Amino acid sequence: MASDQTRSAILAAAERLYADRGFGDVTLRDIVAEANVNLAAVNYHFGSKDELIAELFVTRSIQTNRERLNELKAAEEKRRRPRSDRRHHARPRRPHPARLPGAGSRGLDGRALHDPGVD
Repeated sequence: MASDQTRSAILAAAERLYADRGFGDVTLRDIVAEANVNLAAVNYHFGSKDELIAELFVTRSIQTNRERLNELKAAEEKRRRPRSDRRHHARPRRPHPARLPGAGSRGLDGRALHDPGVD
């Protein structure tokens, strides 16, 4: 197995086992058995179990951040569409009751337009 494939196999096996059983219940021997590599490969590529766990977090964080950035870019592109494309999605604006015709100069008669019990 090539060096990059060995590293990837170790990371994939470790992620599966940690997800299934947790960090405390998985040994390096479990990981190498799952990845079908020898124990020296883990020490060669990562140095220790703690460094393997740290690498898992870094690798997963990079992947998650790329996905988030792609989603943000898509949202920005959607937002940049011309207003004419978005107009049919917007709710029609209703004027404030105090600004309706006949609402009075002080804007206090607006409620009378919406309250049927007021003459």
